Amino acid sequence: MLGVGDRSQIVLRQVPGEAIVWFRGGNGMIANMSIGEVRGDHHAIDVSAGAPTIENIDVSGMDYPLVRIRDGANPSVLRNSIHGAESNGIMVLDGGRGRIEDNDIFDLGFVSIWITGNSDPVIRNNRIFDGRQDGILVQENAAGTIEGNQIYDNLHAGITTQSGGRPRASGNLITGNGYQAIWIQAGGRGRFENNDLRNNAGGAWFIETDAGTVQNINNTE
Repeated sequence: MLGVGDRSQIVLRQVPGEAIVWFRGGNGMIANMSIGEVRGDHHAIDVSAGAPTIENIDVSGMDYPLVRIRDGANPSVLRNSIHGAESNGIMVLDGGRGRIEDNDIFDLGFVSIWITGNSDPVIRNNRIFDGRQDGILVQENAAGTIEGNQIYDNLHAGITTQSGGRPRASGNLITGNGYQAIWIQAGGRGRFENNDLRNNAGGAWFIETDAGTVQNINNTE
């Protein structure tokens, strides 16, 4: 489904009780349009199977995570504006994967990108900013390749990992956040290489005493 013209003039609206777009398999596409406010216990875009492309969409909403990727789905989420929800911008859970690249993800009430439940997406070259909690949270034995992002001006940490989370983060600019650049909580671990961790209110790191193994390689602090 491809919108033709100015995406702000091509608007999908919610049918009560449903996600606006639900990919259940295949390699479909949605591109060049807007998805307006989403109310209730539903998502703007829900990807439960397949490898669809979600590109150049302006997604805004109110209540639940705007984009949910789950159950091994492997979408490409490219060049979107994802903002203005009381919950997450993107939630990847239950073995979700995907390529999340070159998006503006901002003004979210909860963690901007939440990776959990054995998921392993690629998060690359995004701008993640002005969130009211962490920029990225990795937990519950999830991983994730996090590279080349700008993660800034979030109220909590830039990247937080906990309870078996083990991200691979390299080449990111993590600055201006209200807590630390990187917060390693109980059971969290990860590999952090060649990141710029300067100018965060709480410093570059907070590694709790019951954290797991953390690899700190050539980061700028």
